[in-house]
Amino acid sequence: MDTRKAISKSDWKDGFLFVGNQLALDFLNTRPVQNGEPSELLPDFSALLRWFQAADLLNSHKVGSLQRQWGGSANALRTTEEMRQLREKLRKEIVTWE
Repeated sequence: MDTRKAISKSDWKDGFLFVGNQLALDFLNTRPVQNGEPSELLPDFSALLRWFQAADLLNSHKVGSLQRQWGGSANALRTTEEMRQLREKLRKEIVTWE
């Protein structure tokens, strides 16, 4: 019997998939495999901030402030890359548990 939950439109928020019921798992969903190919949903700092807002971790005021302060900077690029690296380390750990 297949007990996997069917993905509905309500599982998507601002272009991000939230089905894990755990933010760490939902963060993994920022690089889903679609049609056999991984798809990067965090290509830049703006997308990273949008995910934090969609996950209800930042409000729109804070997102705007961070975008104005860091948007387009070397820090923003580095932070985005470090978050993607963290995501992939987390993915490796979770896969070893399965």
